[in-house]
Amino acid sequence: MLITQKKMLRDVNLTISGLQVAGLQIGSNTDLCIAFHGWIDNAATFTPLLQYVSGNWIALDLPGHGKSAHRCPNAEYSMAEYVPFAYSAVKALTDQPVTLVGHSMGGSIALMLAAAFPEMVRQLVLIESIGPLTDLAENTAQRLRKGALQRAKEVKIRTYSTIEAAITRRIASFTPISAESARYLVERGTYERENGLIFSHDPHLRRPSLSRMTEAQVLGLIDSIRCSTLLITAKSGFKMPPKIAEHRASRFVKCKHVELSGGHHVHMEQPKKVADLINDFVEKP
Repeated sequence: MLITQKKMLRDVNLTISGLQVAGLQIGSNTDLCIAFHGWIDNAATFTPLLQYVSGNWIALDLPGHGKSAHRCPNAEYSMAEYVPFAYSAVKALTDQPVTLVGHSMGGSIALMLAAAFPEMVRQLVLIESIGPLTDLAENTAQRLRKGALQRAKEVKIRTYSTIEAAITRRIASFTPISAESARYLVERGTYERENGLIFSHDPHLRRPSLSRMTEAQVLGLIDSIRCSTLLITAKSGFKMPPKIAEHRASRFVKCKHVELSGGHHVHMEQPKKVADLINDFVEKP
């Protein structure tokens, strides 16, 4: 859903844990909502939503994404590695508890921060996310092997002759996304070189994880969350095994679950509906 922007978004530029971090902000002087985007996306994933939200919001480009700096070449981008960054980001922005909003991978990061630092999180909003992907303990060695072999390969960077070509590539990525939504992400997430456009995200993000949590570990995280949670899923979104998703949802101390029509980027497809749910949740937790 492509909308005409009515509210002007402000650029945010911070130094967090030694990295230059960019973002978008709207509103001021009220309780802060901090938004984390999904894998390979950037802060522009929240641009349509920010036209309808109430209060003070900051959507950050996570390290290695959008306009934020990359980590050093040998650094990892696991979800757990993002938790110290998220902690430092919150501390840099406010000394008060915040509402965390996360889409997909960003939801898992928000969930883990809320579990590790419950005193910092006033409310939690998860969009198409109910925690990290898990694996069986017996698969650990094979996952390490696959990850190590992938890291030994040379990283190749593709170029695109036009922004339309880059949008086509983004549409064909991991989860289906409309051309309108992809344009937001591509316009923020590319830059020009002499031979064409390249995506600004760190290509090392595509390396497979060296490890994953077990399901018991994720349940332990959820059990540690003390705030109320709003869970927004999409009928045609990312499909976690239903029994696992239902069991996780049952472990939150207080969780409201709403399912909307749409795909994995439902917050871009139906920004007003999602914003209305969040506004009501934040105002009446």
